[in-house]
Amino acid sequence: MTKTLYEIISERVEEERINGGFAEEISVREFSEKPRFKAYTFFPAKRTDIFYNPDYNEKHTGRIIPVARDIARHEINHHGYMGFVGCPRTVERHAKSFIEPIAEILDSQGFGLEDIKYLSNALQDTILHGDLNNGGFSLDGISYFFEEIGENCEKDKNNGKRKFTPFYEAHVKLNMYLWGNKRQRKELAKYFINDKEEQRKISEVIQNFLKRTGISDLKQEDYLYKRKIGIKDENGEVAERIESSVKDRKGIANFITNESNWETISRIYAEEFSKLMEPGYALPILNHSGKNTRGHSRKHIKGSSLEDFFGEEEFDSDNEDGNYFDKKMQTRSFKRARIEEANKKSEEVPKWMNSFESMDLLLESMAKKLEIIAASYTEQESMPVVHYGKRDFDPEKDDLRHVSFGFDDKGNPVLKKKRFHVDIPLSIKRNEKGFPEMRFGLLDTSGSMKYNIRNESDNSGNPKNIGSTKIFPWGDKSKYHYALLSWYGFLEYLRQNNLLSQTSISLGNFSDETSVGKGLTEAKKRALSPQFGETKIDMSKISSFLEGRDNLIFTISDGGISNWDSIKKEFIEKAKNHHYFHLQIGASDKATRDLEKAGVRVEYVESAEDLARKTIDLTDKIFRQTN
Repeated sequence: MTKTLYEIISERVEEERINGGFAEEISVREFSEKPRFKAYTFFPAKRTDIFYNPDYNEKHTGRIIPVARDIARHEINHHGYMGFVGCPRTVERHAKSFIEPIAEILDSQGFGLEDIKYLSNALQDTILHGDLNNGGFSLDGISYFFEEIGENCEKDKNNGKRKFTPFYEAHVKLNMYLWGNKRQRKELAKYFINDKEEQRKISEVIQNFLKRTGISDLKQEDYLYKRKIGIKDENGEVAERIESSVKDRKGIANFITNESNWETISRIYAEEFSKLMEPGYALPILNHSGKNTRGHSRKHIKGSSLEDFFGEEEFDSDNEDGNYFDKKMQTRSFKRARIEEANKKSEEVPKWMNSFESMDLLLESMAKKLEIIAASYTEQESMPVVHYGKRDFDPEKDDLRHVSFGFDDKGNPVLKKKRFHVDIPLSIKRNEKGFPEMRFGLLDTSGSMKYNIRNESDNSGNPKNIGSTKIFPWGDKSKYHYALLSWYGFLEYLRQNNLLSQTSISLGNFSDETSVGKGLTEAKKRALSPQFGETKIDMSKISSFLEGRDNLIFTISDGGISNWDSIKKEFIEKAKNHHYFHLQIGASDKATRDLEKAGVRVEYVESAEDLARKTIDLTDKIFRQTN
């Protein structure tokens, strides 16, 4: 029975999967789009789909199998084809050796995150192609794929021929330099740009890249024997030896696949190839269609405002574009680990990460290290798992569970009850019945909160000894940082005790203005956007949170509320209707004395490190009282 084209392609791809030692699934799928090939890796699974348009076979008989074969090799070698190096192999290498050095260059030039993904994928493709070719694969299928892209390019306005963009031409030419043969280069030359100025720019970019990386210096001697001249060489032959040099392909392949060189190669690649990244530059590569790239732009890649928090610029893990490592890199677990590492090494926020989200993730991580023992808020119960033995059924005391028929001493039928059972202990976590549904925190973000607990300053009055400002611009030893950590500790306490929900959390910060965020995400925005101005509270902004009764409300301040006299009566009256406490950093002031006089709970914090513990302890006491 004759096999279908789909069956032939599927078998060839499966053969590569086995030969490449790739444990995950690779599926072949038909589609009707142009360009007629693409690859997509699902996340979190590593399953890869290779798409092909059957129409391709009508125009290019005999080519569709090599293309599918080499796409499979390409996708597998992102993880490491058996016997080859692979690129990038791990998400850590992907982020540190490609995304981050490329983002450092593109950040200041206004490129978008998709530009960074695209450029990283293009470079990784180039490296893994050189790796595959070095191991003996001709990569005809990859050159056919480049031709397919050329066939679907826009036509040149002057001669009506289809042409690559300058960037894509440089991408193809670099691949041809590293692994292409004469026939492949000739076929692809049909899609090169004719304009002399554009050719000069393209050549300059490629030559600069090769020279700056040192690739162009990787050459080997070539001995040509021109004519016999009567002098014997070391082999006893008479010859004239003329020395010349040609590029050392194996040496070049070894250089570009050496992961210790990747960071440098990436940085140089971004510096040179970005010169050709004008709008519309990004034609499809196997893992990226080029969509959502924008070329040079005024808008920078990482969010720097509240509107960008968890930003619209963030990678979308469900987006078809990008390889497996792009998608894994965007998980919160990886980003949390990366920002923890940056903080430990006193590095700045990686350029591909949103600064607000980075602070959020790091504070979450710090809060998890606080002493929060959720297990102490459980009750021990037991559950019977085995019942055995029999006794007479007592209708006044027993229910009908575990009852069976038996016989009494006289042989009459009676009901029998299982007499004994074996129990296992169970820890039952208390539910949140009775715990305040609404939880509102109000943080002081006045200028004094920028100082450390000792209010140290330099000769100009600026805060000093406030810790590292690499990730937190206010410093990780400032009073405000400890206030933040106490709030995140409060959130972690709620989470560990099944009390945290998106809608029940609100937070305000007060300084020149009183800014309030309802819901967990909006609350975090307010928490991570301190004002550092004056110290006053706008009651109209928080009055809705003080209405009703028995909500959980707390304030954190270092004192000196300038409008306290005008708000104290209303504030105290309403605070007394709730589970309210105030944490004072440093000595008492008029506000705390008035609160204490009114019977409202005030806790003084002598060291900033105690702030989170106090917040958690007081919340715990409320939890115990209401359950």
